Amino acid sequence: LKKMDTISNVIELKENDPFIGNSLKVRARRISEGNYNNNFGPPDLCYLKKEGKGGLFNPKERGGYFHYVYGADTSSTAAVAAYISNLIKNCEVEQGWFGKTKDSFVVKEGIFCMYDCFFKKDVRVEVRIPGQTRVYSQETDDNEDKKGQGNVNELEWSCAHVSSVLRSFFPKEGKYIRVLPELSNKYHFSEFVNSVRIIYKKGFQPGGAAVDKIKKGTNQLFSYIGEYLISKLRIADCLELILPMAQDDPTLVSIACDAYLAVNKVKE
Repeated sequence: LKKMDTISNVIELKENDPFIGNSLKVRARRISEGNYNNNFGPPDLCYLKKEGKGGLFNPKERGGYFHYVYGADTSSTAAVAAYISNLIKNCEVEQGWFGKTKDSFVVKEGIFCMYDCFFKKDVRVEVRIPGQTRVYSQETDDNEDKKGQGNVNELEWSCAHVSSVLRSFFPKEGKYIRVLPELSNKYHFSEFVNSVRIIYKKGFQPGGAAVDKIKKGTNQLFSYIGEYLISKLRIADCLELILPMAQDDPTLVSIACDAYLAVNKVKE
């Protein structure tokens, strides 16, 4: 990749014409074929469509650039759009004879994809420059005539948000994978708790082998999250999540007990 085509501190893969958007189609195809049904799914994907401004030394060209990410704030459409906006602001510029010149390309569109491991589909946020944002679900191959048919309600967004956070607990490493601190502040954790509670009220559970190890008779979603928070010694966060609902669901009491036991072990 040329330096002037990239984003600071983010390594991107590039697709040239006529393959722009191919990675989005492959992702949609793999989802429709059920390739992610036994785990929390693939990492979030951020795709930017860039277009060169053209010029004597920079012929106008189009390209699709993408990277994978764990730990991005996916609590709302606005948060995802802000992630894309921050990437655009950090686009590097060409180094000329007299210092940095203006950007040699512009970002025309950004697409952020989150796999929802509850409904087994992608939730996508599409930001077009300038100023148009839309959210839709993707369950089939990424054909234009099918794109955008699925509207996303509060429950579906909550499921996509929680799925994204669950994947960030144990991120995979790779050259084109960006890993950000998950639930890095109180606001992010509070938004995560709200999404979990919306799912909990509907009685949903994530599917697949990723939670099969959790014993039967417990709430799998809370067990998985609770185990992770306790392992990171985030005891207060674990209790904040569990205790308000433990009165209505006795199966959650055991997770709270595990948290208190962890506190005692730390004191010892």
